[in-house]
Amino acid sequence: MSVFGFGFDCKNKDYKVVRIAIQGSKNVPPRTEVFELSTGAWRVIDAVVPPYEMHHCWLQANLNGSVHWLAFNPSQIGGFRSLIVAFDVSHEVFREIMLPPSVASEHLLNLSITVCGNWLALCHYYKVTDRRACTVWVMKEYGVDTWLEMFTIDLEQGVLLALSFWRNGEVLLATGEGELVSYMPKKQQVTHLGIHGSSQPLRLYTGLFYLDTYVQSLVFLDRENGVTDSEAALLLPDA
Repeated sequence: MSVFGFGFDCKNKDYKVVRIAIQGSKNVPPRTEVFELSTGAWRVIDAVVPPYEMHHCWLQANLNGSVHWLAFNPSQIGGFRSLIVAFDVSHEVFREIMLPPSVASEHLLNLSITVCGNWLALCHYYKVTDRRACTVWVMKEYGVDTWLEMFTIDLEQGVLLALSFWRNGEVLLATGEGELVSYMPKKQQVTHLGIHGSSQPLRLYTGLFYLDTYVQSLVFLDRENGVTDSEAALLLPDA
């Protein structure tokens, strides 16, 4: 099994792909490989991968120069513990981020992560009596592991999975019928965007939709046509 992540190395101005190769044996530790666009080659790094299991890891969040995945510790006393594993793209090290205590005991199938503006966001899916709901948590101060509960989405309107957030506060979601919709938390109103995926019914983590945040940059994927720091200074307006 392999877990992939993509991010930008702000320190070296380079794009990187990280691959965590899980060998399938508890006696063989995972191997971490990094692909650098500047060299066009893979290399094995010495970063120690936290001893946790990461499932359905096409769901990742890129924030503060790190790639984030949901994981869980199956050896936790009293039951498994869910958490977030982050990989610093520049320094090539892993770190752990704890989830809200009320959510940490939830299975990964009931959780997803994304980015809300400049915050790391956690979505918790659960049932209230016979109704399904999703509570959105955000980490307003990155790295402090302090979470704030933002709002709850009623999933009885056909919504299945929260994907990302727009600047105006709307949430982009996928429905069980494979449609991309927006949701305004204040009005609790769903707006159909006319964007459809597969005709097959959507199940959580099937990968029908994936959204990520685009940030403008003067560093190009084609390094031969890239812009140096001195050239970028000439192109940017005075502060």
